[in-house]
Amino acid sequence: MRVSIADRGREGSDLAEKIGRAEFERHFVVLPRAEGKGEAGIEDLVDRSLYYEAFKEAYRGMLDSVPGIDEIDADGGQKRSDNYLRWLEESGNEYSRTLVAQRMFNVVLGGGPARGDPDMAGALERTSGAFADLFAAIKSKY
Repeated sequence: MRVSIADRGREGSDLAEKIGRAEFERHFVVLPRAEGKGEAGIEDLVDRSLYYEAFKEAYRGMLDSVPGIDEIDADGGQKRSDNYLRWLEESGNEYSRTLVAQRMFNVVLGGGPARGDPDMAGALERTSGAFADLFAAIKSKY
């Protein structure tokens, strides 16, 4: 059996309607911890402070100024990356999920900015827990 991960958002809802709810439930896992949000993607499993650090690292030297985390993450009802996309478009820049995801991958695997920082270590732990929940949800389909 093949299991796919579905974003929580319009596309996932449309797909569920097209193929039928039972069929959707059989083959798709909606991202856990994204329940209750109008839109959510894989990046929403990453703690907001770690995602912000990955963003700052990815765009270091590319932006004249980097906004604060609260300024970027103001609309919690959107996918996290959409908040960054919106801010960068308004500032005349382009946002690359791939660039930030590469930084995030390094942070999650290597501990990155979490080393020696209790707050970041907590963020890394929450992120690991969110992905563990996702893997458990996928495993339960088998």
